[in-house]
Amino acid sequence: MATPFRPPSDGWLVRNDAGWMYMMFDVGGAYVAYMIPPDGSVNTSGMEVKYIDSNAWAMYNPVDGGMAGELESVSKDFGTYRAWWDSIVLNVMGKSNPAANDPGVKRVLAEYAARPDMSTQELQNRLQATDWYQSHTQTELQWNNLSTAEKDKQRQETSAKMQDLILQYMGADYPSNGPGIVDYLEQVSSGKIGLGQYTEVVKNWALYSPESPWSRQLRDEKEAELQRGVDIENTTNRVRDLSDKWGVQLSQPTLTDWGQKIVSKQASDQDLLEYLKDQAMVLFPWKDRETDTTTAAQPWLDTYNRVMEKQGSVLTPQVGQALTAGKSAWDFEQDLKKTDDWLGTKNAKETMTGLVDAAGRRFGFA
Repeated sequence: MATPFRPPSDGWLVRNDAGWMYMMFDVGGAYVAYMIPPDGSVNTSGMEVKYIDSNAWAMYNPVDGGMAGELESVSKDFGTYRAWWDSIVLNVMGKSNPAANDPGVKRVLAEYAARPDMSTQELQNRLQATDWYQSHTQTELQWNNLSTAEKDKQRQETSAKMQDLILQYMGADYPSNGPGIVDYLEQVSSGKIGLGQYTEVVKNWALYSPESPWSRQLRDEKEAELQRGVDIENTTNRVRDLSDKWGVQLSQPTLTDWGQKIVSKQASDQDLLEYLKDQAMVLFPWKDRETDTTTAAQPWLDTYNRVMEKQGSVLTPQVGQALTAGKSAWDFEQDLKKTDDWLGTKNAKETMTGLVDAAGRRFGFA
């Protein structure tokens, strides 16, 4: 049997409910446990053993490092587990990478330390799946690997962009050492917050000045929106008048839709006219397509106005029914004189009086 070796000095021995003894290492919130083989190959003499029940073991949730025999090279080359761990972190994460302090990232690195067979691609995939990587931008991750000179250069470029944004939305030259830039420079330069997010911050500042370019733009947009509403209402009324002229009844949603499309240039007045011509031809196939229904129906309208002693239109029910049915103006007049509405007209009363007088004369009463 090989000579027993002494494990790294910064570990501590524990025994769980299953009776196995482990050497546990704390790497700052993440734990790695190596099983102590019973063959005496690991010299644990003089080391105190602590018992950890199942609940405590689950709370530690240590990464399984395999057999403690794998620690022999760590003891020989690094002396302590922490020194070996630091070399892994430096090799994988680079210097001063804040991600290395995240518990989820530490656990992935602990698994990498415990599994010599883990490929570089698997390590990268597992790191990118951590909450820390998911909540940070790619720019921020790249920032950690930049040199001091590169970071300074990026800060200068970012500062200039931030000054441009302040000028654009607030309309004022702003010093690079002003708090509006200094307080955000590191976060924007590193990508912790995007330039778009900083733009929203600047916009909010600009709202405190009623005459800032951003405030004026919002005010102009609001006024334009109000005017657009007026334009849509006026255009909708114009659409209604034109549809009435062609004898086509459109629902309010359809009228509004046409008004909106014409105002927003999605449709033209000619588009509307062609649409009404098509609809009118379905309702009144007897007329010329290019002649509006009101003009084509003038004889029927004249008849209605004379007989009923009030103004009608192609949308007046009696007129519309006659036009749709293709009745002649003479037949239309006879139908009107059969209605109760006609009996109330002056024309009807005079006609009835004339008939009574004629009947009286015929029978010798006059």
